[in-house]
Amino acid sequence: MKTEMDFEELMDEAYGLPNGPAKLGMLEEAARVADVNGMEEEAYEARSEIVETATFCGYPMKALIAFSWQLGKFDQQPEEYDEETLMWSYKWILGKMPDFPEISREKILVLLEDFGRRFKSYGYSERSYWYYRFRIFMDFGELEEAGRSYDRFRTMDRDFMSDCEACEQDEIMRYFLLKGDDEKVLEAAQPILKGRMSCAEIPHLTLSEILMPLYRLGRTAEADKHQTKGYRLIKGQNDFVQSFAEQMDYLTRTNPAKGIDVLEENTGVCC
Repeated sequence: MKTEMDFEELMDEAYGLPNGPAKLGMLEEAARVADVNGMEEEAYEARSEIVETATFCGYPMKALIAFSWQLGKFDQQPEEYDEETLMWSYKWILGKMPDFPEISREKILVLLEDFGRRFKSYGYSERSYWYYRFRIFMDFGELEEAGRSYDRFRTMDRDFMSDCEACEQDEIMRYFLLKGDDEKVLEAAQPILKGRMSCAEIPHLTLSEILMPLYRLGRTAEADKHQTKGYRLIKGQNDFVQSFAEQMDYLTRTNPAKGIDVLEENTGVCC
């Protein structure tokens, strides 16, 4: 039987790996070792890491399963665990929840309100609640309600639990994209395109999102430059399936031969 020492070795090795299937597999094995040996705190630590890693390397269902375990354990023994870690996991899960058609709108909204209640009870800014409400209603296609949440979260102070400015700005871009306002999309993209905002996923997402707005505005030379740079950033990474779709949409209209190359290079990644 594997022991506590094996758990520590697995976690240390996982921490040294980039986000991806290898790291995720290492963390899942660490969680299994912790479960077998009745190591509850260690099992919680491993699940917290699984939520983050699975979210950012394209395995949202694995993240959801780990978070369900994490949330249940926290509610059983809240004095034993750190609410900050839990709430970061909660944010990542809320961001992926609308991707699952088997999870009803009503269930998502129940979780959103639970998230908001917990955030408020811990004394954090309500900005994150309104920001995630904004995102979720965009995912529902209810842009009027999303707009009301947009107006609210933009007036509230940031705190250390807020998402990074680059991610927030990219979601604002998405809002104007859904509203069909290409000029506003590109205006919102400027802080990112000028390098004033960036993170692990930005400008990766942004450079593909602006391709069709630029195309519709007749700015294809500019779009071509962003397509090339954006593709280099996302190539081979399965958490950017939507970005690959946006790249293909643009290339199908402007350079089908290049689009075929992109498709062939990434078929195994995106499936």
